[in-house]
Amino acid sequence: MCLFPPIRPTHRFLPKFENHNFPQQVPKSLYDPALPVKGWLNEISCYDADAYHVSNTSSVFVTLDGSTMRLQTPLKNISRRSLHKEGNIPVTNVVRQRLFDLTLATVYLKPDGLVKKRVWSKKYPICVKFSPKPPDSPSEIDSDDENDSARKTEADKDVLYLFGRTDRQKEEWFYRIQRQINLSNREMKR
Repeated sequence: MCLFPPIRPTHRFLPKFENHNFPQQVPKSLYDPALPVKGWLNEISCYDADAYHVSNTSSVFVTLDGSTMRLQTPLKNISRRSLHKEGNIPVTNVVRQRLFDLTLATVYLKPDGLVKKRVWSKKYPICVKFSPKPPDSPSEIDSDDENDSARKTEADKDVLYLFGRTDRQKEEWFYRIQRQINLSNREMKR
């Protein structure tokens, strides 16, 4: 027993949703690759997936300007995780500043073999490996077991482990660094 007859739709398909509040073009000033990119990231000197904890990281202010990356370490760390509506955090009392050349660097994500949904998790680092310097003398090419362990520690110094403060920030910084590396390599080939 049906009290109400079934209502038949008057249209075969749903109307197309159009959002008129969204701008049609994104201003170029927001994504201009010529402008330097600045922001806060967390850094750790050597990464081990089993022993990693966010409290072992230190805050660094990263500036990407062309093929150079500047890392500024403040006297006191800022919050390791991003907060809602925190705004711009100024860089004060810089204790250490390092400059890196991204010309022959490579950027990749660690650890290998992560599930797709965890790739951009803030718990895992962005690794920037800088090109090794060629040996000055032929005696450095020959190595013993003791020299191998010394080279491994030197190889760790050539790799930066950077953590985003949010998942989205990690993804953005990965692509920004990758873009700068590609641009600098393209200019070098010319």
